[in-house]
Amino acid sequence: MKKSFTLLIAGCLIFVSLFGAAACSKDGDADLKKDAHKISASAEDNICEHCGKKLYEGEIEYALSDNQKYYIANIPGADGDVIVPGYYKDLGEEDYLPVLEITASSDYSFDSLELSAVVEKFSLGHMIGNYVGEIKVSEKNKHCKSIDGVLLNKAGTKLVYYPSKLEQTSYTVPDSVEEIEELAFSWAENLKKIRLPENGNLKKISYQAFFRCHNVESIIIPKSVETIGKGAFSSWGWRQESPATIYVRFKENEIPEGWGNALESGDNTTIVYGYTGE
Repeated sequence: MKKSFTLLIAGCLIFVSLFGAAACSKDGDADLKKDAHKISASAEDNICEHCGKKLYEGEIEYALSDNQKYYIANIPGADGDVIVPGYYKDLGEEDYLPVLEITASSDYSFDSLELSAVVEKFSLGHMIGNYVGEIKVSEKNKHCKSIDGVLLNKAGTKLVYYPSKLEQTSYTVPDSVEEIEELAFSWAENLKKIRLPENGNLKKISYQAFFRCHNVESIIIPKSVETIGKGAFSSWGWRQESPATIYVRFKENEIPEGWGNALESGDNTTIVYGYTGE
């Protein structure tokens, strides 16, 4: 019997990131499988059948992929510290299959979310009330990594997800980052300052990347940025008495075509062009 789920997306925003194609045709690397957390449909109290550790409170639902070679884990109601197992076995199955995709649609609040060595695809529904304290990733994962609780691809060139529950008020994007992915910083309500790399690497700020960062006071957009997605800075500053400021290194008549109308957020935001300060 296969467990299945429907991912509810009405009224919320969905952030999706691919680290690699989730198309594992085998049951994964033998060494990874040997050491990974495993759980089956018959497991009691969400106990790992490899190490005996309780992996999470609440529920994770597992759906078999279309090619029936891996599982998708949906986390609709788990909370606290959540460890997603690397392998799952359903009732009637003889062997474990890898859990390559993770989704969380709504009504979640994790103190931490730990990704296994085999996970390849990660997506979260973003809406008010959905918070993550930090992301942890197995050092053996070939597709992604965590730096100070923030999720990046393995090469460090894509910032995938900044947990909205992180308590720090300022954050410096690593110099290696070339792209900030869709909704990566959305609902990061504790942030007041975000520093983007000015070493020439950052090329793209994706759709609604900083959506509803209510308390951000300022950000500087470097000249290396070629593309900014629609609504990248939407719903900024509306909880503040003074406007949030977006400082732009370009003069207004130098703005790249790839920016479109992305700076027109309209929510208590001031744009300063030709900025030369620090």
